[in-house]
Amino acid sequence: MTGQVASFEPIAERDIDGVRITEFVERVTGLRHVHVATPTPHLVIALAAHTPTPGRPGLPHMLEHWIGSGSRLFPVRHLFPALLNRTAATFMNAFTGPGHTSFVAATTCPASADLLTDALIDGVFHPLLHEEDFAEEAFGVHSSASGTGLYGGVVWQEAVTRLGDPPSLAVPALAASLYGQSTMSLLQGQGLQPLDLVGVVPDDAREYHRSFYHPGRIWLITAGDLPASRFQRRAMRVLEHSTFRPPGDLRPEVTPQPDKSLVVKVAGAAGPGTGDAMVAIGLEPVDVPGAIARAQILQDALARKREGSLREALKACGVVRYAPGSGVHAIYPHTIFGVGVVTRKPGDAARAHEVLAEALPTAFGSDDIRAAAQRKLLDAYDRSHRPHPAPMWPVQQVLDAVLPLTRGADPLDVFDLESHLRSQLDEPERTLQVLTNGLGSIGRVIVDRTGPTARQSFDTAVAALPLGKPRRVDSRIAATPPLVTIKELSPRSASSEPERLDDELWLWRTDTNGVGYATVDIDLCGLAPRFLPILRLLAAPFNHSARWRVTTDVVVEAHESNVDVPRLWVRASLTSHRDDIHAAHSWLMRRFAAMRDDPAGWAERAMRGLRTAAAAPAGLSLLRSATAARVSLTGVVDDRVNGLAARHRLRSLLEDPSTARSLFTAATKDLARMPRTVVITQEPNVPLPDEIAWGEFSGTVRQAPGDPLAVTLPSNGDPVLLPSSSGPPYVLLTYRSVPAAHPDAAADLLLAAILDRRLYRTLRAASAHGSKAALSWRTGALTLAAAGSDRLGDALAAMGDLLTEMATRPPEEDELAAGRTAAVVSLNRPPSVHDQAADLVRARATGWHSIRKRILDAAKRSHRDAVLESARRYQEGPAAALGAIGPESALSYLSGSLATSTPAAITSGVQA
Repeated sequence: MTGQVASFEPIAERDIDGVRITEFVERVTGLRHVHVATPTPHLVIALAAHTPTPGRPGLPHMLEHWIGSGSRLFPVRHLFPALLNRTAATFMNAFTGPGHTSFVAATTCPASADLLTDALIDGVFHPLLHEEDFAEEAFGVHSSASGTGLYGGVVWQEAVTRLGDPPSLAVPALAASLYGQSTMSLLQGQGLQPLDLVGVVPDDAREYHRSFYHPGRIWLITAGDLPASRFQRRAMRVLEHSTFRPPGDLRPEVTPQPDKSLVVKVAGAAGPGTGDAMVAIGLEPVDVPGAIARAQILQDALARKREGSLREALKACGVVRYAPGSGVHAIYPHTIFGVGVVTRKPGDAARAHEVLAEALPTAFGSDDIRAAAQRKLLDAYDRSHRPHPAPMWPVQQVLDAVLPLTRGADPLDVFDLESHLRSQLDEPERTLQVLTNGLGSIGRVIVDRTGPTARQSFDTAVAALPLGKPRRVDSRIAATPPLVTIKELSPRSASSEPERLDDELWLWRTDTNGVGYATVDIDLCGLAPRFLPILRLLAAPFNHSARWRVTTDVVVEAHESNVDVPRLWVRASLTSHRDDIHAAHSWLMRRFAAMRDDPAGWAERAMRGLRTAAAAPAGLSLLRSATAARVSLTGVVDDRVNGLAARHRLRSLLEDPSTARSLFTAATKDLARMPRTVVITQEPNVPLPDEIAWGEFSGTVRQAPGDPLAVTLPSNGDPVLLPSSSGPPYVLLTYRSVPAAHPDAAADLLLAAILDRRLYRTLRAASAHGSKAALSWRTGALTLAAAGSDRLGDALAAMGDLLTEMATRPPEEDELAAGRTAAVVSLNRPPSVHDQAADLVRARATGWHSIRKRILDAAKRSHRDAVLESARRYQEGPAAALGAIGPESALSYLSGSLATSTPAAITSGVQA
């Protein structure tokens, strides 16, 4: 029996493939606790509440942010950023959806898990709810000696951002086409439109908290290798001697009311006159056992379906591309299956609706469902630490469980995803029947992107906003350096050691939970620079697997012999279940043989994504990550490698197919000749790989590495502006660089952590939410990103002043402590199993293993003078604005404020 605190009574328990799931209830408060005892050291803590929308759309979302403005035990104005800076948290966020709100944190450090548990529980049940914090967090209202000022609060900015984001527009529109507008008003707890937030006052939010934030309505969800009793003791310390109002009544459950004739027309970002035609199918309630699993299978089948009636229907509609929002959405009370196409003109949408409605009944067969179930089952088996963009496995498991739990699903059934997926291998007709049942009534949506975005002015909201006096509260949360670090020698066991089979092949025997990995690193030393813009497309055919999960990426690091010149390689990682491991290896070898023996055929497959890649605005992927405050540590260099202007160049290849074909064929031949290393990761009881086959495969490219690929970092690059008069809030990305990483880079990591902390405080006044500072210790790239601001100039000026400010306001001791924790955490991010094994092989060969250890040791003892010297070094280096999405007027500001040449505007065919 899982350990428990006396007041928590176990009411159900189940073992699922070695993972024990136990449900508890606390006798006095009624708090329910579900603990997932996983074998991994990644600890997850979450609180999930059923939060209906009582006639005021946006109120639950406003309260979610207000809860993060300090609590009884943690009176910190911005609690979540403070916790991220002071603890070894690997994930922390809060989410509001239709009818549910959740607060989630994760860490690999038990001490941090204790602190995060205290903070989440106290924040949810005992928030301070100061009125002036409500005004500032929601709408950006603040008062000072000079008067009252307005800027975009986080909640307001998130609502405004949705107005220019096609997926954020399409998904609610799909739901509205099924539920109807009256029912949708009860589901808009996240405040889909800015006007949903107007009129919500603090008293409403306080009363809502008293009514619905009762322990009897909230789930505590924990996962990891700590006992349940540890989390329960923390909960009782926070909840003891607390009093709560009896829980209020929930509003009646909503039901779909689909209307085949309903068409929802949504205004989007101004564009070239295209429109999106979509159909929505309501599947089944999310609390039905297996509903989420069946929805995920359909989503995978849709994404992988490359031929058949559905693809023919897409071609008949004029454009072979799914519209934003296509796929399965499980955030509403029912899973929703949406399929749409981008039409050349909004007027073509009606015909597209008819074509799609005719194609869907025969779009999928039993084989499609079985293949999709097998891939999703592989995801469930693969409990490795999967990095961004996918959350770590335990985090994703908890996130998927929140909505079904709050809607009354069986807690043990919610976490038994694997059994539901297995059932689809034997009964694919069940999933097909769910789709067929929903075809009786289809909601129809038109996303018309020919008009301007309906941006609401702040004047509309001012009259409804209570203005309070500013309050400064600061409580120092002690920094907690990681007590559990990722093991250096093995992804699973310290006793596991790689076994060398030949010069290019490594075998790693360890516990992989029945999953096998094959990782191939193709070194790009000596690759012609003209091939850089198409690297991702060139590796894309490795992803065309109908049976296994294959991922490819372009990886960047500084070369061991010349830290000023980064080194690149392409990493292809195949994941398969142990029953398929030999078939998977054979498939991967055949892929490489095809690249070597049929470069023209490979080139044709690689060119399939050319149109999509060329249509994307230059640098948009990195700018979007900045908007979400998830700036990739190597994102700056990686985006430069792919080329800010490279995507613009790809458009010229579309106009000259013969030149494109020649370029891709030549690049394929070069890629096939590059040296590569193979790392096999599998369980000890799985038979060895076919050494002869693998040796022949790897031996064809055995050669001495040449000089590193000379990729110039963008320290002197011209600024690039992506002009847009509407769309998401303006995004600015700036970059400063010094020579690439070195063993003394610990101070640089601390500098980035301190800048990140100060960015949050400074840029709120410029509405630049989602701002981030990050350093890649492998490449020496320091990234400062501001996002979500209409006041682009103010955001840029604030960011430019940060480094200069270091000389006059050196870091305080609490900032240094927070920086040390953040630096140590950044060096101990748990990668996936296959990445960890392959990285260690590379680290031993290149010396990065010892360099990383020296930086880790130095980060724990770096002092203020070292950080100041790091700041001066960056300040003296050149600066460049790599990209910005904003108005044309930003060009003159960029030109006048940066020591660079006149910004180059990429205008041809670019829309944000």
